[in-house]
Amino acid sequence: MDKNKIKSAVNIAAVILVPLINERHKLKDQKEVQQLTGLSAKAYDVTKDKTVTAARKAKSTSTTIKKGVVTTSSFIAGKYKDEKKALHYKKQMKPFVQQAKEEKKQEKAEQKQISKLNQTLSQSIESRRRDEEKNEKSREKRLIKEMKLAEKGKFSTTQPVSRKHDKKVKKEIKQFDKKLNKSIDERNKAELKQKEENEKLRIKELKKYKNYKVKTPNQRRSIFGFKKRQLTQAHTPNNYHNAHIHNDEDFSNAQLFEQHRKQMAEKIARR
Repeated sequence: MDKNKIKSAVNIAAVILVPLINERHKLKDQKEVQQLTGLSAKAYDVTKDKTVTAARKAKSTSTTIKKGVVTTSSFIAGKYKDEKKALHYKKQMKPFVQQAKEEKKQEKAEQKQISKLNQTLSQSIESRRRDEEKNEKSREKRLIKEMKLAEKGKFSTTQPVSRKHDKKVKKEIKQFDKKLNKSIDERNKAELKQKEENEKLRIKELKKYKNYKVKTPNQRRSIFGFKKRQLTQAHTPNNYHNAHIHNDEDFSNAQLFEQHRKQMAEKIARR
């Protein structure tokens, strides 16, 4: 390119650009332009601050949501795990629960049977008591009659029959008490054996769970809470009846018979 052309281009550019630059400086110095520039800068700063604040809020919100999702997921996972363990535990313990229900049902049935037997026994004892009272009255009448006969020099032969009847009643009472004690012992042994077997099965099943501590009972009791009962007054042989058996007089001895006759005569006279 020719130097003259370059020089001419530089001169022309200076002639054109210098007025434009001067005019631009003049425009910048004007009050309206400065106000617009300040407003533009202020608007830029506000927009920038709002953008930064919005970005921070969005980041904080996303972090909170993320934490909430993680917490919810952990809670749901733990809840599902607990529910699964509880379901498995119920499934494993279902046979034992069923067995406990059956044992409770059997206990009620046995209690009902015991009440029924107790009622029957009470009725039997009451009936026996009435019979004994009746026999006692008959015996008193017989003794009075024998004393009257003895005064006339006669003797009655009804005493051995009454004594034989008393021995028979005493023997029946002892047999009944013996049978009742044997039945109670057998039932207690069966209950204790069944309880031990159930405890072994439960311990064997519960040992499968981790960190499960087995507590072995120190005392062994019956499954249904029954204890070996001792014979009450209703179950013991009738002492009143036995007293009469042992107090029967020996009529072979005339002296003792005469003494007894006098005592009975005094007793009748006091009436």
